[in-house]
Amino acid sequence: IKAFEIDYLVKAKRTYQRLKRYFPQSSVSGKVTQERIARAKEYPITQLADSYLQCVKKCGGTYRSLCPYHEERTPSFYLYPRSNTFHCFGCQEHGDVIALVQKFLSVGFLEAVKHLTPYES
Repeated sequence: IKAFEIDYLVKAKRTYQRLKRYFPQSSVSGKVTQERIARAKEYPITQLADSYLQCVKKCGGTYRSLCPYHEERTPSFYLYPRSNTFHCFGCQEHGDVIALVQKFLSVGFLEAVKHLTPYES
């Protein structure tokens, strides 16, 4: 790593710490209600995928895209809006909308639920 990259990372960390003071996040408690989990699972997977995936195209009743988890040339990542799930036929990754947030943001289950339902306590 070059010296200027280290300086950049140090400055970015300082900026992050400074901004964190102005936008405090509530601490993640060990309990999340079943109702909140159910509402998080109802979040439209296609709306979430539009913000995280490239080239999402409608294909009949499903949507398909290039898989974000492995390199590929043809789309094998399918979104199923009726069941609100996803599946990649290339790398066999699958799950619901909460699992998708967990993988995209590299967070745990509680953080993913809170990300999908941010305005609830």
